[in-house]
Amino acid sequence: MKNIKLLFFSMLISLTVLTSCQNNDDIIDDMADVTESASLRSALSNLELIINEDGSLNDMENPTGNIIFDFCFDFVYPINLEYNNGTTVTVNNFEELILVLINSTEDLYIVGIEFPFEVEVFNEDSNEIEIISINNEEEFIALIESCGFDNPCDCPDVVDPVCVEIIDDNDIIIITFANACFAECEGFTEEDFIDCVTDSCEDECPDQYEPVCVQTPNGEIEEYDNICLAFCDGYDQEDIVNCDNDGCEDECPQEEDPVCVEANGTIITFLNACYAECEGYTEEDFIDCENDSCEDECPDVYEPVCVLTDNGELEEYDNICLAFCDGYDQEDLVDCENDECEIEDIEVIIGECNDDGTYALTIDFDVENCEGQQLFQLYTRNDTFIGDFSLFNLPITIDNFELSGFDNDYLKVCINEISESCVEAEWLAPDCLNNSCEDNCPQNEDPVCVEITENGQTIILTFLNACYAECAGYTDFIDCGGTSCEDECPDVYDPVCVQTPNGGIEEYDNICLAFCDGYDQGDLVDCDPNPNCYEYGFPIQMELDGTYANISNNQEVDEYLDLGYDLVYPIELIINNEIILVFQGILEGVYGPRCD
Repeated sequence: MKNIKLLFFSMLISLTVLTSCQNNDDIIDDMADVTESASLRSALSNLELIINEDGSLNDMENPTGNIIFDFCFDFVYPINLEYNNGTTVTVNNFEELILVLINSTEDLYIVGIEFPFEVEVFNEDSNEIEIISINNEEEFIALIESCGFDNPCDCPDVVDPVCVEIIDDNDIIIITFANACFAECEGFTEEDFIDCVTDSCEDECPDQYEPVCVQTPNGEIEEYDNICLAFCDGYDQEDIVNCDNDGCEDECPQEEDPVCVEANGTIITFLNACYAECEGYTEEDFIDCENDSCEDECPDVYEPVCVLTDNGELEEYDNICLAFCDGYDQEDLVDCENDECEIEDIEVIIGECNDDGTYALTIDFDVENCEGQQLFQLYTRNDTFIGDFSLFNLPITIDNFELSGFDNDYLKVCINEISESCVEAEWLAPDCLNNSCEDNCPQNEDPVCVEITENGQTIILTFLNACYAECAGYTDFIDCGGTSCEDECPDVYDPVCVQTPNGGIEEYDNICLAFCDGYDQGDLVDCDPNPNCYEYGFPIQMELDGTYANISNNQEVDEYLDLGYDLVYPIELIINNEIILVFQGILEGVYGPRCD
């Protein structure tokens, strides 16, 4: 049987953990990594049996539509899996796990999982879905054995729904089984059965008998009193067949050349004439497909229903049949008064850099029409999941946000994984790797000003915020007023030049304007530098009759030359910011004059 017996499972867990502790005290530490797992391969093999080749769930193998009951358990995501070539992948939800399965090949497939991980299981004793932790391979083996994959239930394909009531995270939910056999396979009895939900899609259909037939997934023909009831069971216009279908369509070509016929007041569309003829129709029965549509079969009543379209807009239909004709089903119906949950006014504030190259990041935003939502998710590039956060805790700060390696860093914010309510934010990444004082400053704009005196002139310096001012050594702030730094500079032409970060030379009309652009005294350079001059790489030595002197500046060089001293070679010269080593007398004709 496929149901989980929690008592049996707990005993197995206890025995395996006890044995592991007795035989090898380090086994849990060894398993706390991505580890090859035979149990995982067994679980994935059995999971493949209940899905179709395109990744959709097989209706016959999933009678409840709940993976915990139809399979045995569900992982608590994210989980980390390992391929046979040693690469790993993070799986964030059940849909991604299915994609991993259907894209596996003989050469590339999953072999391992990172322990510990958690799974959701149903506890018959408490009648609740519970989360349990799987810490090592022994506990995983116990879980797989309790699932009873080797002894599946053999239930008929008869649809005679029964319902049970269980608890999931303190919420009462109704599980519907195709028939009593499937429910009993999960450990339920007749005493657990309750009346299935009375308000259903079928209740919205008209009470009229205009029979239509569909072909079920197992190839049988099923008749419904009207087309609306067929749509309620998940069929659409393309599934409708003649009620006397004999299966000859297997011989028909697959080219699309639609033909239509009218039967029992219903317009039936066939892929081509062959399929229609298989149903017993002839060319005389064919009608123009464009004149009639699914909508023509719907009742002329106004009982409005609403759906959320693919682009997130709310669309209203006069009745449920018209919505079904447009391809929607019961799960797509929403409250007509329900507006889309939206994120607005997202704000990202960069904090200080950390020693490990990460930095603090604060995020805040407003939400509209998100009543009932409690969580939001954060992702970085390539949809890498960061975590779930509570909307009630906004703003939130990530203390160690990692640099992306791009010029701009990035976040995507979603409300409870509703794709329509996701927004993206991008900002200039701070230079945390160099980690200078300014690199550690936040990027929020909160200007502060200081007043300095330079060459008898009073200059107002404006900094982005207090941190930048303090990095420059200022603590006495003044009112910035309504004017800019440049407005405070004198209107005089006394040019100065600075060396820009890219190595170029930039000229300002005066020193005040240069300082306004963030340069300081150490950035000033000659506006017309002579490229053909040299400087000594002090200290150097000079010698006279065996007496040596250590020289530290040009003035001393000149004084000792006057005394008759000679230079001691080799000597380092600095030319155009490059250092060269000279082994013979300095000829100014070669190196130009001394720069002073």
